[in-house]
Amino acid sequence: MLLIHLLGHLSLTKASQWFLQPTTNIVKNGSEETRVHCSTKSKANQVTWFFQPADDFNWITVKAFPSQDYVTIYDKYTRYSVNEGITSVDNQMVAWEDRGRWKCEVDLGSMNGLKTSAIGDLEIEMPLTSVDLQTTDFSGSILVDKDDDVQIKCSTSATYPAPNGIEILIGSAKLSNIQIQEQRSGSLTKLTAIGKLNNVPVDYQNQRITCSSSWTGTMDTAEFKDIASLTVFHAPESLSISASTVKYGQLLVATCNERIKGNPTPTFEWRLDGRFMGNGKTLEAKVSEKDDRKVLECTALHQPLKGATQRVKTTSQIRVQYPPAADSLRAQQRNSGDLVEVTCQSGTSFPAVDIEIVLSSELAEAVVLPQDQRARRGGFSTSRKVTLPKTAGNHNHKITCVQSWGGGVFKQSVEELVKVEHAPRDVRLVLDDVIKVGQNRIGCTAIGGYPSVLPADVSFFKEDSLIKGKKEIENDSVFTVINLDKSDHGKKLSCQLRHSDLKTPFAAASSLDVTFSPEELMITMDKSVYKIDETIRITVDISPTYPLPKVTCTKTIFSGESIELTPTSSIPIEALPYGFTVSTEFDVIASFLDHEAIISCTVGNQTVEQVLSVLTKPTFINDRVFEVKEGEEEFKINLFEVIRANPPITEATWRRADLARSRSFDATNGILLLKKITKNTAGEYFIDSGMSKVSGTIQINVLTAPEITIDGVTELKKGVKLTLECIAEGYPTPKVEWIDEFGKKIDTDGILIVNEITRPSEFICTASNSHSTRSVTAKVTVAFPPKVNAIEPRVLVVSDENNSIVRISCDVSAEPQVKSLQFISPTGIATFGHFDGEVWSRDLDHLSLMNNFGTWTCAGENEFGRSQAEINIVKAGPPEKVKNLRLNEHKGTSGVLTWTNGFDNGYEQKFRVQLKSADRIEKFSTVRTEVPLMNLTAQEYTATVWAVNEKGSSIPVELSFNASPEALTGSVYAMSYGIGFILLFALIVVAIFLYKGHRQRGLKYPTKPNQSDTDRSSLPESEQLMKPTSIAGGNIFEINPDDLSPPLDSRSDSDHMMRFYSLTKEQSKNGVNVDHFGNPDHLDYNFLPKAPASEANCRHHQLVITDRSYTTLPKLLADTTSGYCSSNSSNSNQMRRSQSYQSRRSRIKSSEGVLV
Repeated sequence: MLLIHLLGHLSLTKASQWFLQPTTNIVKNGSEETRVHCSTKSKANQVTWFFQPADDFNWITVKAFPSQDYVTIYDKYTRYSVNEGITSVDNQMVAWEDRGRWKCEVDLGSMNGLKTSAIGDLEIEMPLTSVDLQTTDFSGSILVDKDDDVQIKCSTSATYPAPNGIEILIGSAKLSNIQIQEQRSGSLTKLTAIGKLNNVPVDYQNQRITCSSSWTGTMDTAEFKDIASLTVFHAPESLSISASTVKYGQLLVATCNERIKGNPTPTFEWRLDGRFMGNGKTLEAKVSEKDDRKVLECTALHQPLKGATQRVKTTSQIRVQYPPAADSLRAQQRNSGDLVEVTCQSGTSFPAVDIEIVLSSELAEAVVLPQDQRARRGGFSTSRKVTLPKTAGNHNHKITCVQSWGGGVFKQSVEELVKVEHAPRDVRLVLDDVIKVGQNRIGCTAIGGYPSVLPADVSFFKEDSLIKGKKEIENDSVFTVINLDKSDHGKKLSCQLRHSDLKTPFAAASSLDVTFSPEELMITMDKSVYKIDETIRITVDISPTYPLPKVTCTKTIFSGESIELTPTSSIPIEALPYGFTVSTEFDVIASFLDHEAIISCTVGNQTVEQVLSVLTKPTFINDRVFEVKEGEEEFKINLFEVIRANPPITEATWRRADLARSRSFDATNGILLLKKITKNTAGEYFIDSGMSKVSGTIQINVLTAPEITIDGVTELKKGVKLTLECIAEGYPTPKVEWIDEFGKKIDTDGILIVNEITRPSEFICTASNSHSTRSVTAKVTVAFPPKVNAIEPRVLVVSDENNSIVRISCDVSAEPQVKSLQFISPTGIATFGHFDGEVWSRDLDHLSLMNNFGTWTCAGENEFGRSQAEINIVKAGPPEKVKNLRLNEHKGTSGVLTWTNGFDNGYEQKFRVQLKSADRIEKFSTVRTEVPLMNLTAQEYTATVWAVNEKGSSIPVELSFNASPEALTGSVYAMSYGIGFILLFALIVVAIFLYKGHRQRGLKYPTKPNQSDTDRSSLPESEQLMKPTSIAGGNIFEINPDDLSPPLDSRSDSDHMMRFYSLTKEQSKNGVNVDHFGNPDHLDYNFLPKAPASEANCRHHQLVITDRSYTTLPKLLADTTSGYCSSNSSNSNQMRRSQSYQSRRSRIKSSEGVLV
């Protein structure tokens, strides 16, 4: 609130005796009329008022009585009156520029020839309107490195009289040794306090810094504070790593803890024995047993305000669980006196394994000892022993060692047979099943006993002669090789086994039964040529052999058919020195098929053959069927295969049964020759021997490869039934099988059925016959509508150069595939994309993007449906607003304000936080998405958070919350008693609003957003312009359009005059058409009448109804802005809105808003 003070009095000059007593000092509220007057003892002919502004030497004529043709130079909200020697100047709305000297000059007339004047000084009080605590980066915080010095600077607004003083508090303690600078501009005084904090400790983090000042005027006082927080940049201290032992198969999870957290939050870097592992406060990494006991290092990287990056390190050795190596379990046995000791030994592991010993039921006397676990090479090994008496009864019984690790994750077992030294119980001679002439292998096996016999412990004898030769051990036996002949038949063969525990060697013997094969095998026949139906006598004679052999003879005819002959007699004869000779006879009746039949006789491994010769007349062999594969180059049939004759027939002709033309057999080879075998080769063929009058037909079948046809639909919708039939043709009829894509045979009868097909699959049909095996793959596709996905759902465009290209891409999965993909702009224009084999793309140049920022759509379709995806193309600029603003961990008088950052839109973003209560405003700046709040002692708070980057600010987001119950307890009773009064008052206000709302009309426009002011001095006020009402002669701008309150036609008709400002369209002096007036962009800007555009000021209008200096303002416009000058470039004095004069005037309400 501004107060005016008329200092001194109207000074008396020439002929002061004509003036009455000067007026006394005047002190009034600035919103009331201030009267400067003078009086004379008699009526003056002429009274003229002059004004000399402060800091100016020129006098301005204000008004003369009676009226003269003076040009009014100074015209402000004044009224003039004269009455019988008393003249006065009334000023309703005094502003700072009204201070100066006011002179009343009296013309006493020509008779006196005198002019006299009285002068008074008008001084105006400028109250304190703000205190500004200078912060580091307009964020509400003062930034400083730990142990560094920081200057704290605070300034008051300019006042008159001077502020009472200024002080700076650190927390609740007053900052000493501050320098206070006083700046004067005319009669205005501004105070600036400069203090310094030395060696700022970490404890000062978030310390509140308060700058306060007060002012005392004649009728009013003012006190203001500005609060900031101290942000101390410091590296973290006392780092430690918390990392639990890494369990088998799991990740290493480690956290880098700070006993004193760094500010701002440092970045963290992890290394394991120098190998980079990752970034972040918490590390999750895959490790193996090779990493056990390696050194894990965490480095915190702190970036101070000044200087190089600081690195703080800590290390810790990690432990990684690992099982013992595969096959590492061992069982070891040793003798210890009268005991046998078996030890189960595990491999190295971490942690140690558990060993369990399982004994066979025969080892009743065994004793299992406790397991022993010992550290070994960074891990542990476990051993466990079992002892048992050294008796033969414990020999060769099983002991099982079982190791278990990780609660059964890893198990392994090994078996050990107990070995107890003892003598064998007996010995056994080992001979081959057949003892033959020549080399034979003989052995001696110990029954029982341990350890196994050694070759030196065994001797072999033939009769009484020692057999010398190399001996080999195999299992529990010793073998050697002996040469035998027929003379050894019936001799005694023996072995002897010696042992230290045996007084007499064990011995085993056997008589030799030496076998030998006949040296000769002979077949004889009683004739060389036989007639049909004659008896063929076949005699088989063998030379001496042992034992008595079996003679086997077979007859094989030309067709390959073979029969075994039955002997009619077999006579063995003993031979010397031993063995037998045998003569065996076979009788066979000759038939026409026996010519050139082969008689084959076998004894042991000897075989002898002889061919029969039987005289036969030509005979055609009926029903002969020959088979040949399709594609063979040629096929031959010998004549004797179809016509049997002895002597054989050498001439014949042949033809297909369905053709008349005959061909001759190959005279030399007697063969039927067919070439280039095809399906047409198959059929009946007629053969005629000519002179022998023998003829007949044969059948030739052509074997053809399988030809496969798959019947069924292979393109299906998901979930339907699949039925495929594999049809195979060929000779002979092929066998059909289905095989799935994993190689598994499907048991079907040629028909494949899948009740519900869910994915693309491949099935193989195979068909085989005696010609070949063929296969065909059926690819089953599962049809589905397109699924379109944007490769980058959000595309940020940073460059706006004319040659810049932005590519947007989408991928599409569909069956069948889409043939094209459309890219639809925000304006609805569709173009086709380019497919590179993987994704669809659309390149946008500068012109394409110019008016097409926003949401693009890529859309594709097939016969089963349509799908689309959105791509948001955003031009780089100010960040998006934050999300999910909330108060967490609200306990007592503290809490943590958290939010989720929006997109930074191409530039690094920071966050500004303002916490407002009824008695204070706190500001913060951070790069994090949280701010701790302390000392929440007020009842209600409003937190505002917005993001900033180098391109501007986001839309602010507000959160209102109540303080803790502890802070509110003291006001509960007061609120209870006052709630009735508040409700009553609210009802009265609503009633007044409704009553006046129908009488008043206005158009409300918001002020410029806070964040659009570079000097942060916007006020959250509303601005309003009067709506024009058409009447005869033009438009008027009404305040009250009823008869009780006439329209505002001129200043003299208003009881509450308001400030006038020029309004322009795009800062043009051509002005705005009255009918279109009302755009808030036109507020606060004007040009001086003859000044260039660069000299724009925020000034009052000089309004004269008949001669208006500015074309930009309608004549009858009452401007109802809040009376402040803009802080933008149009304010040549750079006066803050919060410091500009704002007179007190009553509020005028309308149905659409509030006029302030």
